[in-house]
Amino acid sequence: MLLMKRSRATRPHAILTACLSIVLGGSLQAKDLVVKVDEAQLLSACSERASGIATLPQGQRVQLRFVIAGAAGPCYSVSTEIGGKKLRGYISKESLAGLDDFEKNRRNASASRVVDSTIMTLGIESTQPSRPETTPEDDSPVLQAAILEAVAMLKRKQPAEAERILAAAGARPEHPHVALLRSQALLRLTRPDRALEVVEPALERHPNHADLLAAAGISLYQRDNLEAARKYLKRSLEIRPNPSIERIYAKVVRESAGDKSDDATYGSRFVLRYEGETLDPTLARRLSAAFEREINRISYELGCPANERFVVVMQSLSNYRATTGASEWSRGQYDGKIRIALPGNGQIDAQVRRTLSHEFVHACLARIGRWPAWLHEGLAQKLSGSQLSPQDHRILEQLGRQEQLPSLELLAGGWAAMNTKQAAVAYKIALAAVTIFLDERRHLGVRNLMNNPQRLSGVTAFLDRRLQETYQ
Repeated sequence: MLLMKRSRATRPHAILTACLSIVLGGSLQAKDLVVKVDEAQLLSACSERASGIATLPQGQRVQLRFVIAGAAGPCYSVSTEIGGKKLRGYISKESLAGLDDFEKNRRNASASRVVDSTIMTLGIESTQPSRPETTPEDDSPVLQAAILEAVAMLKRKQPAEAERILAAAGARPEHPHVALLRSQALLRLTRPDRALEVVEPALERHPNHADLLAAAGISLYQRDNLEAARKYLKRSLEIRPNPSIERIYAKVVRESAGDKSDDATYGSRFVLRYEGETLDPTLARRLSAAFEREINRISYELGCPANERFVVVMQSLSNYRATTGASEWSRGQYDGKIRIALPGNGQIDAQVRRTLSHEFVHACLARIGRWPAWLHEGLAQKLSGSQLSPQDHRILEQLGRQEQLPSLELLAGGWAAMNTKQAAVAYKIALAAVTIFLDERRHLGVRNLMNNPQRLSGVTAFLDRRLQETYQ
């Protein structure tokens, strides 16, 4: 993404996150625990950047609801009461006493219990397990092993491998657990058409399964069918209220109200939807032809699969902000759809073309797999024509001399918490790293790296060394 919209950086989809919530149920009943340290922080989310809800004193009793495996380790969703006020939030493992029995039961949980949990790829955090009936063959040891392996692949951010394992597992099409996991893997790969195909047979058998309804709704949203998405998400919420799904539902409602992009033109690998009042149809067709060439070029560079059409939405700046809720400096984003704000004069200038190319790189990378922020942003800049200026090199050299040049590992996660100055440096480092890679490791090739993600750690270490050498 472009610097002016860093608040969306490296969220290939605004609704996609990377942790697994494991819901308590059956033998894993919610239990009372005790806070073992003084001034333990009860947080609003499982994140180091989450805001604090309350400070809990040592000895405070809390009820364990479920555990989330976050990036920095597990954190626990608990409920408690202070001064007559009921609170819910997240607390670290180190702050709780009495977890041994719970952790032992959790490790021994069956495959179906694990699948009752919801991969937060969809932004869904289940508040209670959903246990539709399954046939005996659904619970075969072979299938359970495949399910557990697929869950492990999703936790490792390898959705393509998870989908391969589940597709070969031989489960019945209506198996709800397998359908839910497969749809989530496919949505991580931005393949909503296929995700919906996988969910539909399971929904026919289990029409009141809230998570399957949510998965169908999000698939339809990514397919750009807002009205159908709204109906599925609403039905999911009627069956089981869920704050995460409520946020997605609100997003769909907001877009439906503000989106006036009723005209469309089609390329071989995308559909371009636009506002006829803002963009002249002749210009839209010319842009479509230019974008077709860019897609072919970038797809060749990255090896982007052509399974399904990408959705591109072009709007006036005011409607773009109304439908996306983007910051005032934002002119483009990718959240499962490529969204571009047009200049006030409705003309297609060089900036619009670069933004389209930039966002398509993000879309292409999301379809291939899960990649660190620095690689996303470095490739997006490089393949859309950006280059480091002499002033950019001087800034990086100054940081290098002061030993303040951050490693790529520090730039692997989200950039939303960075201020403008930090984000500007992060973009420069990402572009410098990708430029070095293309100049010095061209024999490896970007496509080769995309096909062999296990090489990324070695490439990252090499680029860190070269950045330090270049900018000392």
